[in-house]
Amino acid sequence: MGGFPSVSKDTPRFSFWFSALYSLFFVFLYYAPPHLFSRIEEKLQDRLFVWRGMSLPTGDPRIVIVALDDEALQLYGFPPPRKVHAELLGKLQALGAKTVAFDLFFINPRAGSQALIDATRRFGHAVHQFLINWEQSSAGGAGHVVLRRLEMPIKGLVSASQYLGYPNLINGLSADGHPRAALLFYPYLSDPKNPSQPAPAFAAAAAASFSGKSLQDLRRRFDFSTVSALQTLRINFRRWTVWPYHPGRKATTLAGLLTTVRSPYRTISYVDVMTGRLSADQRQALRGALVFLGSTSVGYYDHYPSPFSDLTPGVVYNANVADNILHDDFLRPISPRGVVAAAAVSCGAGLIMIWLSSFLMLLEPLASTLLALSAFAGWSAFAWYAFTRGWRVDFVAPLFALASSFFVQISYRVFAESREKKYITDLFGQFVSPAVVSELAKDPAKVRLGGEKREMTILFLDIAHFTAISEKMDPEALLSFLNRYLSAFSQAIMDRRGAVDKYIGDCVMAFWNAPLSLNEHQKNACLAAIECQEALLRLNEDQDRSLPEPPSIRIGLSSGVVTVGLTGSQRKLQYTTIGDEVNLASRLEGANKYFGTRILASESTFLPAASAVAGRKIGRVRVVGKETPVAVYELLAKTDSLADSWRKALPVYDGALSLFGEGRYEKAASVFEEVLRLIPGDGPSQLYIKACRDNIQTPPLPADVGVFNLIAK
Repeated sequence: MGGFPSVSKDTPRFSFWFSALYSLFFVFLYYAPPHLFSRIEEKLQDRLFVWRGMSLPTGDPRIVIVALDDEALQLYGFPPPRKVHAELLGKLQALGAKTVAFDLFFINPRAGSQALIDATRRFGHAVHQFLINWEQSSAGGAGHVVLRRLEMPIKGLVSASQYLGYPNLINGLSADGHPRAALLFYPYLSDPKNPSQPAPAFAAAAAASFSGKSLQDLRRRFDFSTVSALQTLRINFRRWTVWPYHPGRKATTLAGLLTTVRSPYRTISYVDVMTGRLSADQRQALRGALVFLGSTSVGYYDHYPSPFSDLTPGVVYNANVADNILHDDFLRPISPRGVVAAAAVSCGAGLIMIWLSSFLMLLEPLASTLLALSAFAGWSAFAWYAFTRGWRVDFVAPLFALASSFFVQISYRVFAESREKKYITDLFGQFVSPAVVSELAKDPAKVRLGGEKREMTILFLDIAHFTAISEKMDPEALLSFLNRYLSAFSQAIMDRRGAVDKYIGDCVMAFWNAPLSLNEHQKNACLAAIECQEALLRLNEDQDRSLPEPPSIRIGLSSGVVTVGLTGSQRKLQYTTIGDEVNLASRLEGANKYFGTRILASESTFLPAASAVAGRKIGRVRVVGKETPVAVYELLAKTDSLADSWRKALPVYDGALSLFGEGRYEKAASVFEEVLRLIPGDGPSQLYIKACRDNIQTPPLPADVGVFNLIAK
């Protein structure tokens, strides 16, 4: 029936439309500036390096940093004279260093330039940098920069160097200033030493020199022909280690000097190389090494944040990039082809998570929550595992998609279930007990409100002679009287897990075995009927004595398959039953007047309850609109509360009924007279005595023996 808020129907529909619309929004959110997912992902990636700790790869022992530290600048000045650099280069050559990469600029002519040029040419495997100047462009909008000019090293140094490279930080800095990526070849700049090829990064040039491979070999291996390919070369940071800083010096000279240094690579003081105060380990490390020479003096070096330090020297960054090149172990995206495909994979994973959360809404709340947590944990574990294997998987976007979509849908589900529970509470709270309402609210799925056929027991209760009673009462007293009596009867019904369907003036209609299934619904209904009669006696004790007669009630009961569900209009719905058994229960309530009884029940109601209630067969009844007669019983009392007079009278009554059925009407009439002596005024006995006399005069057809035709409703 329309109008009922069904969670089972509404939730999948909401999940489908939400997922469809949210998928579109998620794609926009993923790709639109300011690329929040990427920024959060980068922060998380920094933490992943820290969390890996000792499981991170160590720096290549063949890479050594010669540090222009505070002591060197105090000793030689800043910048040190170029002839000092030339001398240092000669010493490194003597120590067997294979490649020396100067993370310094030699742009303007100065004293000692020729010595540096000569030393560079003699060494043969020296790498220098050229400077790129950029300027802000108003045409491109905020943050847009364009190349202004290149500044080459001093004349002669270009030809003396094996390779020249640009600083690796071209497009390598993230929005937060962290260097996380490397652009090994810049397609919009020509190599100063080979104009037909793109310019190499400083670290790429150093790695090419050290590995003995040409820059062209590296370009083929790292086939990145556009700037966008930068995103696919993410730095795989090395674990930082504590190195002894001056192991070659005598102990007496260590006062006031740095004794250890933290770095991914062995770090040797510029001064120690110049003075030759090196330990055996340091000399061994320099033999065949790729040496990066750069400043580490506070205030005199370019420093950048890294996962392990907010003040990481740029020379360490360059060394790390060269290390990644030598081992070909940059963090790789899962997608094999560049930034667009990598982003598509991550965005696609987020979309899958959105639709996964929609599928989970089809399950029970506990199961869906556990599976959502499992998916969350599974993707986290997969991202972590991939990271430890050098693969870069977006962690944030898919989990955000899962968590946000699941939260919205579970919130809707909670809202829908709350609305459904409120609807059920409002609907059923008026006619079932609070315990039943509570059970329905906990599990609304137990209620089928769309209409169904099921076996039920129906009760009709009516206050006898209500018209005569009402004529003696003013309206206010009448309503008070009705409310008092009907409330007591309703409570007796609900205490036996019955549902009060409706009040029709002084009549009550109730049913059992809906909305909740109820075992022994016939027994509960019969006990409720008897308890209504007991409640009547208690009420009558305190009733106004001016009434023409004490109120009495008549009850009819019947059990069978009926239709139950919501009926009415969109504005007002009622949960009720319809069917032949409903009509029969109503007819049996009225039949009490004919038989002089208080509670009549059909055979289908009485027999399943016979162990709990005492009763007697009245006979067979043919009601209006039905050709087949129905066996009817009168309920007398609860089995353990049956009066002694009835315990004596029932066997006598049953004997009389048997004689009547055998057609021995004279004998039956005399036995019914005996019942009347035990139960004065017994209506059925009086009726059967009259029937005996009528049948003696006009014998009935065999099929009509013991059948009473109820013409009135």
